[in-house]
Amino acid sequence: MTKRNNGAALMAAALMLLTAGCGGGEQFEVVPVSGRVTFNGKPLPGGGTISFVPTGEREGKAAGGEIKPDGTYVLSTYAEGDGALLGPHRVEVRQNLTLEPAVWPDVPEGEEPPADFKPVKPEVQVPVHDRTPELYAGSESPLTATVDQETDELNFDLKPQ
Repeated sequence: MTKRNNGAALMAAALMLLTAGCGGGEQFEVVPVSGRVTFNGKPLPGGGTISFVPTGEREGKAAGGEIKPDGTYVLSTYAEGDGALLGPHRVEVRQNLTLEPAVWPDVPEGEEPPADFKPVKPEVQVPVHDRTPELYAGSESPLTATVDQETDELNFDLKPQ
């Protein structure tokens, strides 16, 4: 399994999804959507991000949200917590693999760290057996959802492949 982006890279990707326009500034109707992402029935270890990418005849702006430690998420498209566009979506889940970032010793400003510079406390990563398959993170994700006026909560329980 290759190392996946995490932490700041995940948040940057989510922000890009949230700020990318759908062209012409046209805004389509959105419906509030929240839910929970689990892996084998438990909250997604490390949290992550979730994206709803519109598919079908009318494509538009993707919705995104942060998966919190308890597995919950709230989607945003145009404004914080406003939801997702109506219609069918491909759902992509990107797991954050860092549980605790590395702690580095201070280096005086203007000085280069020594060649053998090592963290005081190493990064703690999600154990391999708790990592979701990369399949869920990209354009080939098998997860789908249809958002309609009745949609409120959409839950996903990811499974190992």
